[in-house]
Amino acid sequence: AHGRYGQPAEAAAEGGSGRRMPATPHARSGPRHWNRRVHPEADVADTFRPDAAAARNLRELGFVAVLSAPQNGVLRGQSLLASTADATRPGEVLLKSAVAQHVAFEQGQWPSNDYPSSLMGSIALIRQVLHDARWRHSYEAWRTRQRNVAAAEVNLALDALAPLVAARQPAMFATSDELDLDRALAIADEFELRLVLLGNGHEYRRASLLKSAGVPVIVPLDWPEAPAVEDPDHALDISLAELEHWEWAPHSPRVLAEAGVPFAFTAHGLGKPGERFWGNLRKAVASGLGEDHALAALTTQPAAMLAVSEHLGTIEAGRLAHFVVADA
Repeated sequence: AHGRYGQPAEAAAEGGSGRRMPATPHARSGPRHWNRRVHPEADVADTFRPDAAAARNLRELGFVAVLSAPQNGVLRGQSLLASTADATRPGEVLLKSAVAQHVAFEQGQWPSNDYPSSLMGSIALIRQVLHDARWRHSYEAWRTRQRNVAAAEVNLALDALAPLVAARQPAMFATSDELDLDRALAIADEFELRLVLLGNGHEYRRASLLKSAGVPVIVPLDWPEAPAVEDPDHALDISLAELEHWEWAPHSPRVLAEAGVPFAFTAHGLGKPGERFWGNLRKAVASGLGEDHALAALTTQPAAMLAVSEHLGTIEAGRLAHFVVADA
């Protein structure tokens, strides 16, 4: 699963555009990035608290662990992996902190003074921040081999990106359409990032690209509703692209499996996961996805993506006793 599990309700902050945007909590003090959408130093672990009701709902869906990720910003911060076991203290369920650095092409509403206010601006901002972080990382590596060279000025944002630009921590890119997949891949290639893509349901259109890139994808089980075509006048407003996507979206996991693209499923984005998750999963299987691939997308694949295969994903000696028992 993937979402806000265990995160406190976020306060609203007034932006330069006059729109209200969730503020990102910070537990650390010090100089930060000048742009309020860039806060890679934000760490979900700093404010994480187990949520008994949410954990119970996740267990009822079959999830024994959940990735709790920051949801706001361009460079959003770091996620954690937690067990959905009953607990009151974070340490009792925390499986892994600083799992990934989360990135998105977020932008304000144009026209506004709240930069970035366009897709081009968000891409430029991401690239500039990564250039700065890579320079800082290279400078510090060079400085350790010199004598009497001053350290770079403290900046919590750029310091937090050191593991990312050194490829020790993955970048999890949120996408909204198939072109975002291309954009994220281009940035990852430019800066040699370890990339994991949070998909958007259009992956079937870019399966060959994803295969050649060798990048894992998190696939949301959020298939589009059937277009309302009963009214002939309204039916004329529905494009062929919308109809094609409605038909093809449930086939996306099958297409990825056939192309050899590693993927995992997520309940993220489902408005009512308790009502839709298993139904949508079964629809994917009915659309040609093999049951072995479906099981792997809920177990071994997410464990591999999050680098916790030595603890989760399989039932065997030495692993955590996290498993689901189901009838039929």
